[in-house]
Amino acid sequence: MNRKMLRLGSLAVLLVSVAAPVWAESVGQGAIFSGSREVRLSDGAVVDGKAVPAGVYHIAWATNGDLERVQVHLYRGSRSVASATGRLIERPTISPYDSVMITRARTGDRELAEIRFAGKTSAIALLDAGSSDAGSH
Repeated sequence: MNRKMLRLGSLAVLLVSVAAPVWAESVGQGAIFSGSREVRLSDGAVVDGKAVPAGVYHIAWATNGDLERVQVHLYRGSRSVASATGRLIERPTISPYDSVMITRARTGDRELAEIRFAGKTSAIALLDAGSSDAGSH
């Protein structure tokens, strides 16, 4: 009996591991619900109104399934530096590499506007980021 339960348990794990990628693809190619990446800001930027100096940061994001409200946190080491709210968007093309999009606000500040993921069409657009003179880092 234990052997049968073990086999059924193994089968269930196999089905979940096969079904999860199929489910993710049905939601949208490369849909991203939570994760983290290391990012390098070659110049300082503003994240949700807070100035962030140039440097290497750990960026983490999560959503409870509501793709219109993605919580984004920026860390330097273990210290939280800034946080913002964004939304999951689909870009028309696959991003060739992990990158962040910086825009120039009306005030002249460089603002973190978007997080793009290598091999994915999904990106996270930060809310209230400026929209002129965009550049990628």
